[in-house]
Amino acid sequence: MLDIAIKKRYNANFALSIDLNLKIGKIHGLSGVSGAGKSSLLRLISGFEKPDSGKIGFQNTLWSGEKTLLVAPEKRQISYLAQTAQCLPHLTVKQNILLAKNRHNKKALLIDFQPLSIELGITHLTEHFPHQLSGGELQRVAIARAILAQPQLLLLDEPFAHLDDDNSGRLCRLLKRLQQEAKLTILIVSHEMQPLATIADTMTWLKAGEVVQHGDALSVLNRAYCRDDVLSKPKTFLACQILQSIPEQGLTLLTFGSSHLTVQHFNGDVGSIVRIQIEAQDVSIGLEKIPHFSVINQIACILVDFEKNENAHHRILILRHDEQEWHALISEYSFQQLDLRKGMKLVAFIKATGIRVLF
Repeated sequence: MLDIAIKKRYNANFALSIDLNLKIGKIHGLSGVSGAGKSSLLRLISGFEKPDSGKIGFQNTLWSGEKTLLVAPEKRQISYLAQTAQCLPHLTVKQNILLAKNRHNKKALLIDFQPLSIELGITHLTEHFPHQLSGGELQRVAIARAILAQPQLLLLDEPFAHLDDDNSGRLCRLLKRLQQEAKLTILIVSHEMQPLATIADTMTWLKAGEVVQHGDALSVLNRAYCRDDVLSKPKTFLACQILQSIPEQGLTLLTFGSSHLTVQHFNGDVGSIVRIQIEAQDVSIGLEKIPHFSVINQIACILVDFEKNENAHHRILILRHDEQEWHALISEYSFQQLDLRKGMKLVAFIKATGIRVLF
């Protein structure tokens, strides 16, 4: 376990008070608004700062105590990637990355330089110098160096910030593979919810230096989208099982409680679990199913709750089908016209093209 039970005051207006127990060999997401204390927590875990009280321990080894570092940062076998990726300007990309491997003088227990460069898409950059790189390229080089250091704990602060969708996907697949095959423990701070929904096992939400939500990643993320401190458009993340592949029709069927969802076809093994994203604005609501209608996904559901969106002319609905809950975003006018009330039986209409498979 990564055990964190600390307090630290930074100034008269802000203090951290964190009590967390994170399992080894998992990917843990950490989010919240700016200034919530996410980066400060990573610095405390890495040993760059001391707690005022409490302790931090990893696998039964106490790292930090009250105003004391019991294990120095360089002895913790941690790779810490700060928000601003930095490389030595006089070294090439390859030299910068191999610096981590040479410094630790270890065999590549996780992954070696060549396959790592391929997975992160930086093979064509190995002889470049840092000043020749874009922000996203520099970020991937710093990530490669952090991984090649062969850590037992990988701390990543906003690793997706400068990456486009393709490179974010590359990084997600790499981190998930390292977690599954090498049992690497990874803690990711990010404002990007989609990558966390794709790979995180648990999610922790910070606000004003304290944990306000912690648990299963998808459950926490779905609840977070109804919080007033989330600025993104409401959406839902779900885990579904592949039921049937129908490539000739360009469709794949996924289990959805006792029903199923039809999505655009993708390559995946029947029976495997995938994660999906549904934008709340892509969910329409009715009182009954509509025959001979172009929207295939017509899911019977219960209206569990609702609240006003930041835009007073819209409502966020929380719907439930069996044990699955998801969001819909409708206008205040539609809400009034349908005379919606908690506990009502409804039908949710979700276009197959509106469901994004995250893998």
